[in-house]
Amino acid sequence: MKKRITGRILIMALGVFFLFISPLHAELNMTLGGYGGGLFSSIVGPHVSPVGSTEAVFLINYRDELMGGNSFIIDGKADFNVFYGEKNIYYSDSELINMSSMMPLGWADLYIKAKIYTSLFGVEDIIGSFFNPEVTVKILFGHSDLRFFTLLKGAGRFINQHPDSDPKVEYSNRQVKNYFKDDILMQGIQGGMQWELSRQLNVELSAGYAFEGYLEDPVWLDIFTRSTDMRHDHVLNIDIGARGLFGYGIDWNLDVVGTLRFSNGNLNYEPIGFEYINEKSDDSMMVSINAGIGWQINESLFLKYLPSFSGTYFLGREAITEDRPPWPTPWTLKGEKALVFNVSNSIRFEWMIFKYMNFMLDLEQSQDFANDMDLETMNIFMRCGIEYSF
Repeated sequence: MKKRITGRILIMALGVFFLFISPLHAELNMTLGGYGGGLFSSIVGPHVSPVGSTEAVFLINYRDELMGGNSFIIDGKADFNVFYGEKNIYYSDSELINMSSMMPLGWADLYIKAKIYTSLFGVEDIIGSFFNPEVTVKILFGHSDLRFFTLLKGAGRFINQHPDSDPKVEYSNRQVKNYFKDDILMQGIQGGMQWELSRQLNVELSAGYAFEGYLEDPVWLDIFTRSTDMRHDHVLNIDIGARGLFGYGIDWNLDVVGTLRFSNGNLNYEPIGFEYINEKSDDSMMVSINAGIGWQINESLFLKYLPSFSGTYFLGREAITEDRPPWPTPWTLKGEKALVFNVSNSIRFEWMIFKYMNFMLDLEQSQDFANDMDLETMNIFMRCGIEYSF
C-alpha cells in the first residue's frame, strides 16, 4: 500500500511541475550519467565488507522567470544502483525532487521550498521503500545588507519496512534498525539574520527549535513492556555560518552548529543479553563543523572539497564494554556516558571532456570514533563515471 501511495505522490509532483511550465522564459537541462565504484563499510565494529557498485543517474533542472519578479526552480534526480556483495547482489533506487520559488512582497521576499526524497524499492535486507517529504517557508525582511528572517519547516520520514529486531540476528542488523527508526514527523521554526558584508563575504546567525515525533518508537515501561506513549524529541540549535569568494574561481563556506536534544525515548538492552532500561538514552549535546571549498581551476576542470567534524555527548546513554560474549551471555556497562566523534571528507573532481560531456570522480570517507563499539562505523566510497547533458 505504501509503495502505491509513494508512486501516486511522485506522479502528482510531476503533474504540478508540468502544470507550471512556461515556455516563454523556461530553461530546461537534462543529464544522463553512468558510474562504477566501490564501497567499504562497517555497520558496527572492525569488520569491513567491500561492495562493488554500478549506478545509472538521470538529472533534470528547470528554471523559469514568472510574472512580477517571481522565480520557479526545480531540480530532479533519479538513480538506480546495483551493489555486488561477497555473496549477494543488491538493488536500490532513489528519487529526489527539489522545488523552490521566490516571490517579492515589497517589504520582504518570500521563499518556498518543497522536497521529496523517496525510494520505490529500497535496499534489500537494509531498508524498505520510503517517502520523505519536506516543506520550508522563509520570509526575508527588508532589502538592506543586514536582513532578518523567519523560517518554518515541516518534514516527515515514512518507511515501509526494516530488518527484524530478533536478538539472535547479527548485531549489525540491529544497528541498521537504529539508523532508520520508523516513521517520524518534524515541525520546526528558525529565526536569525543575514549580513552581506561585501560581495566576497556573507555571514548568517540563527537559532531554532524543532519537535520530532516518532510514530512507531514506543517508550519502554520495563524490558518486556512497551507503553502507549511514543518517543518525542525537543531539539534546540544555534547555527553560525559564513560563505564567500577567494579571488577568481574559488568559493568557500563554513558552518558551526550546536544542538541540544531532549527526548523521552529510552533504550532497551534486553535483546543484547542483560535486563536494563537506559532512561533518557537519546538526550545529547552535539557540535558540528562543516566546511567546503570549490575551485574552478579553468574552463574544463573543477574541484570541490567538503570536510566535516562533529562530536556528540549522550547525557543519558551508557557505553557498553568492548568485551562482548555471544548472545545470550549478558554484556556489561562501562559506567560512563557514550561519546562519539565523526570525521568525514568528500572530494569531487569534474573534467569537461567537451561541451556536453563531463568525467566525474567522487571520493568519500566517514568514520565514527566512540567509547561504545555499537556506535562506531566506517565508510569509504569511490566512484567515477561519465555524465552527458542535453
